[in-house]
Amino acid sequence: MKIILFRIITVCIAAIICATPASAEEKKPDGFRLIWAGGINLNIDKTMKRISDSGFNAAAVSGANLNTLIPYGQKYNVEIYYWFHIIPTEDMKQFAQQMSPEDNEILKNLNADKSVDKNGYQFGGEPLPGHREVLETPLLCFHRPETVEFCKKHLDAIFERFPQITGIAFDYIGYRNYRGCQCLQSTALFEEYYKKIQDKMNRETALEQFSLETLVQFSNELSAYIRKLQPKVKIATHVYPVFMPDPLYGNRLDVDYCCQTVAWFFKPYWTAEKIERYTRYVIDNEKKYFPDSSGIPFIGLYQNPKGHFKSDEEFFKELEIVKKASPSRGDLSVCTFAPFAQNPELGKKLILEIAK
Repeated sequence: MKIILFRIITVCIAAIICATPASAEEKKPDGFRLIWAGGINLNIDKTMKRISDSGFNAAAVSGANLNTLIPYGQKYNVEIYYWFHIIPTEDMKQFAQQMSPEDNEILKNLNADKSVDKNGYQFGGEPLPGHREVLETPLLCFHRPETVEFCKKHLDAIFERFPQITGIAFDYIGYRNYRGCQCLQSTALFEEYYKKIQDKMNRETALEQFSLETLVQFSNELSAYIRKLQPKVKIATHVYPVFMPDPLYGNRLDVDYCCQTVAWFFKPYWTAEKIERYTRYVIDNEKKYFPDSSGIPFIGLYQNPKGHFKSDEEFFKELEIVKKASPSRGDLSVCTFAPFAQNPELGKKLILEIAK
C-alpha cells in the first residue's frame, strides 16, 4: 500500500541518532507537545531520550512493539499514543471512498508525475490557489457501517494488546478529495439528508454541510467508543487531510488534544499572516464545542535534501509566529521526528524557544 512519503518514519531513523544526545538536565517547558514519530524499532532508549531532550512529552507511534516502548517512555516522561488511521487494509478495499471521474483523472496524473515536488502538490494539505488536488493515499468510507465496525474492532485489539498506552492519536480521517465521498452508500445517505433540508439551502451547500457533519460524527463516535472502553485514555487527533470547505473544523471534534495545521510542510511556505491567523483561531476557539478540548498548533517539518526541504531557520521563524499568537502556551505538535533524530541541536533550540 502506498503511504505518503513525508508521513512515514522508517525504522532506520533511530539508527542515525547521534551518540551524544542533548542533556536531560535542561528544564522542559510546560504544555502538551506531541511528535509524530512513526515506527521506532532500533536504539529505543536513545530514541526516546532524544524525543524527551527535544522538548516533546508525547509521541504518536506505529508498529507492533509499543509494549517495548512504553517503559522507555515512562523513563523519559514521554506519553505513548497509538497512531490510528483509516487507510484500507487489503480485505477492506471494497469499502474505500470513491471519487468523481474528474478527481480520478487528477489522481492518475498525480501518480504519473515523477518530479520531486509533483509540481507543487501539497500531499493532503491545502492545495495551492487555483489547484484541485486529491490525496494519493486511499481512505475508507466512514459512511459505511463496515468501516465503523472495522475501526471499533481495531481499537478493541489495540487496548487488548497495549493496555498501558496513554492514548490514541487519530490521523488520515477525512475525505480523499477533501470534500466528500461519492460511493453509492454516501450518495444515498446524502439524498435522504437533502430531502429534509432542501427548502433551506441549495444542493451544493447541503452537500458540504452533510460531508462535514458526518465526518465529525464518525470521529466523535470513535472517541465515545474509546472512552467507553478505557475512560482514562487520552485522545489526540491531527485534522488531516484538509476539508476544503472548512479547514479549521477541528474544534468540533470531541478529543483531548486537537492538532490543527498552522504551518504546512511544503513550499510555498505559509505567510506570517496566515500562520498567526490560524494559530489564533485554533487557540481562541478550542473550547467552543467541548470545554475539555485543547487546540494544539501543528507545524509540518520535513527535511529531505532531494526536495521538500524546510530549513531550521524557516521552522523557527514559523515557531516564533506561533508563540507570539499563543502567549503563555507551550503546546505544539510537529511531524516528523527525523530532523530531531538527525540533529540534537535542533531539539535543544526548540526547548529554549518554547520556554521563552
